[in-house]
Amino acid sequence: MATKTLSSRLGKAVIKYQAIRNEAEDHDSCVALDEIVQNLKLLENVSQEPRTRENVIEAMSVTCWGSLAFCCGLEKRCMWRNLVMEVIGMKKKEYQKLKDKFTEEILLDRPV
Repeated sequence: MATKTLSSRLGKAVIKYQAIRNEAEDHDSCVALDEIVQNLKLLENVSQEPRTRENVIEAMSVTCWGSLAFCCGLEKRCMWRNLVMEVIGMKKKEYQKLKDKFTEEILLDRPV
């Protein structure tokens, strides 16, 4: 379970983006903002529950590819990757170690 401050920050972000969405006039902006609000609500809910396999999978669904395994490395800025890592309690060092291991597995399984 994530901290109450994280849950509170996510709740405040939901309110902020809902207000921005209410001011948006064009359809594309509304759709994009609706998706942001939906993802933030999902992460807020997951952050309030004990960490389970199902919750981690649900949290990762907000990333571009649906899994931290396929996210960019830490050298790139990514709000969703970083929020998911925080919600599931994963430190940057652990993330990088797992990314390196995943990359090595891919390289070992491919003919050169």
